[in-house]
Amino acid sequence: MRGPLLRPAVALFAGAVIFIGLGLTAYRAGREAEAEDEPVAKPLVIPCAVEVIDVETGKPLEAEWTPEGTLRHGYSSIRLSVTAPAGYVTWERPSYAAQISRLATSALALCPLHRELDLSIEVRGRKGKVPGKPHVNTVELTGGGDRRDVPSEEVAAGSFKVRGVAVLRGESLTIRGGGSVVDERGKDEFVWGIFTFVVPPRGEARVKGRLQLGPFEEPPVVFRTSDHMSRLGERGFTSTTLVRGRFRPNRKGGWERRVASVGSGPLRIVARTSDGQPARRTSIEIRTHDGGTKVLDTDERGEVAMQAPLGPVEVWLVEPGLVPAVRPAEVTKAGGPAVEVQEPIGGKLDVVVVTEDGRAVPCARLDVDLPSGEPWIDLTNGIQRIDDFTDAEGRRSLHRVEPGSVQVYATWCLKSGKASVRVADGKRAEVRIVVR
Repeated sequence: MRGPLLRPAVALFAGAVIFIGLGLTAYRAGREAEAEDEPVAKPLVIPCAVEVIDVETGKPLEAEWTPEGTLRHGYSSIRLSVTAPAGYVTWERPSYAAQISRLATSALALCPLHRELDLSIEVRGRKGKVPGKPHVNTVELTGGGDRRDVPSEEVAAGSFKVRGVAVLRGESLTIRGGGSVVDERGKDEFVWGIFTFVVPPRGEARVKGRLQLGPFEEPPVVFRTSDHMSRLGERGFTSTTLVRGRFRPNRKGGWERRVASVGSGPLRIVARTSDGQPARRTSIEIRTHDGGTKVLDTDERGEVAMQAPLGPVEVWLVEPGLVPAVRPAEVTKAGGPAVEVQEPIGGKLDVVVVTEDGRAVPCARLDVDLPSGEPWIDLTNGIQRIDDFTDAEGRRSLHRVEPGSVQVYATWCLKSGKASVRVADGKRAEVRIVVR
């Protein structure tokens, strides 16, 4: 009797399963169609102009360049393949990486070229004789700086023209080379030598020198580790994450976290630009007193609403390309009036980089630390400059700088320097950095 009675129930159940399955299939298809119709925000590709200049005069040069990669809104990078005009070389391959603002419509990069050093080197062995298989192989900044192979041409026995070396005014350069000589036993012995010189601070950069080979020996490099460090290396390190709450011992001999419960309340934010207009589609970061953060974007009215942890918070305007701003707020369960955060006007900062003897440093690299910790972006009238060079006189003007204590770093070859300056909103300041 059970068989005939169960058949209708089984059939009914099977029909329900089929109906539900068809419903789920239709629902998924509908969601996929909706997803296809929804616009997907993609980073926009922006054009980039390149100005190739003489590093010493700042004058533009006629040079062919080809970008490798594309610039898009967000963090982006490109490299340049540059065909330098006669008499010029690049000391390092031009590459640029930056946070591209959504407010940027185009980008600009400065590409400095150095004059080519006219370098004549004689390679000689013992007693001034020309060794067998003489060669010149590397050039490096004295003091452990950048080191690279260099093209050379043997114009006579043991005499070379070294090409592709950039004129780095006032810097010490070292040329390395080698060859084989006959030792006391009559066998060929490979020896090496170095020639160090200082590029003249001004005037013609023509250097003649002798690279004397000799029976030098590289000092042995010995690495020693203590037993303590060896054991640490074998055991490895573990990373620790700090979390809120108190810890108490558990029954297994370990520790468990006792999490403190934190409620939340409504928080509405209105963001405005420096001219009082709504800051549309702008990044807002909420920072809580315990180190928590959350980033949201405003709508077309420059507003955003969210649930935030109860207690004091900081509302930051952190849109790349706008001057960072902060407004403190208190989140309660009942909520409160909207928190308004407005972009400041920003200050202007004139930077000059010089050597210890007061000589201007052309095309020094700059790095800027803002009070908020946000990256500094050089954006003016929709054009974002993505290089970090000063001009031929060691100067650069930074516009719309976040007010407060600003730290500026400068580097040139193996030299570096830094300086702090107080920037006031809407005011102009100047800072002088000496690289040593």
